[in-house]
Amino acid sequence: MDYSIKSGDCLWNIVKNNYRTKDGKELNNTQIANTVNSIAKTNNIENPNLIFAGDTLNLEAYDTFTLQSKDVDDPDDDPDADPNAGAEPTSKGEKGSKNSEPPENTGDSGNSNAVTVKYSTDSPYTEYGQWAKDIMDNAKTAGDTAYMQAKEKGFSEKKSSVKYSEAYNAAMENLPLFSVLKEGEKIEDYIESLSAYERIAQQQLEAADTVDNDSTISLKEFLLEATNSEEELHFDENELDAFVSIYNSNPDIVKYMNNGESLLQIANSHNFFDLNGDGVLDIDEIKEYYYILDASDNEVDGKIEFGSYAHWSNPGEIIDAEEKKKNYVEQYKKLHPDKFE
Repeated sequence: MDYSIKSGDCLWNIVKNNYRTKDGKELNNTQIANTVNSIAKTNNIENPNLIFAGDTLNLEAYDTFTLQSKDVDDPDDDPDADPNAGAEPTSKGEKGSKNSEPPENTGDSGNSNAVTVKYSTDSPYTEYGQWAKDIMDNAKTAGDTAYMQAKEKGFSEKKSSVKYSEAYNAAMENLPLFSVLKEGEKIEDYIESLSAYERIAQQQLEAADTVDNDSTISLKEFLLEATNSEEELHFDENELDAFVSIYNSNPDIVKYMNNGESLLQIANSHNFFDLNGDGVLDIDEIKEYYYILDASDNEVDGKIEFGSYAHWSNPGEIIDAEEKKKNYVEQYKKLHPDKFE
């Protein structure tokens, strides 16, 4: 199905409005994030956060999810290739109620639908980053392998991309949750639920507070810590100083800088979770961030879904983001009124 991008569209909303699971339910955050990546791959979109009104997207029906609006035909543009290549058309899904509750952790390793939980130990922040990286790397490896195998069989670029998407989506099913708590701990063990996020928040603060050591994370420190973990993004302090200066004075033009779009996404995340607007993140704001990730599945249990991680990695793309931030600010203000004086 061809979709004409309209002003104000983003891939997240396009997927949310047009795709359903095969049993007619709305996609959860993890499924939306996976499908966004698949559509970006199919349409050769380098940055899924950057699409343009007037362009046309090819929305595929994948093995896992079906298009809500109508079936999608997959014409055989490779008559000499295997006719079973690519995605099979699926039936039309009916809109259903949102399934926001995660499946129960059965602890039964023999059940392919069981949810496993990666419990933190003594380095929750490091383990959290590795958990997210492993999930993305594994999915990409599965997709790349399927793509290369399809190309070796003589499949077209389109069909090979579909094979990539199918393998990627399959690898993103039944993902492990990440627990900010140690095994055996429960959220109920904490007098105040936010104290459950103390360890991971403190370790993030220590990892990032490397410039002025003032027990907060400035925008520059946030950018340094984030880009140091990305192989393709490396900046010295002078480059980041220039970015921060321009971002603070005229954020609309920083996207035209070298790697500006990537830095802008990171900066917007820092700005979104700076709940009292003082330009830095302190320990309480970082704890609030992990609370928001935990509560995104409507259950505060100390466990984070990968979909929540992906969803909140770019608040600028979230529907009603500013309205949601107002609610978080009000909640935070009640807990810490002194930080708004």
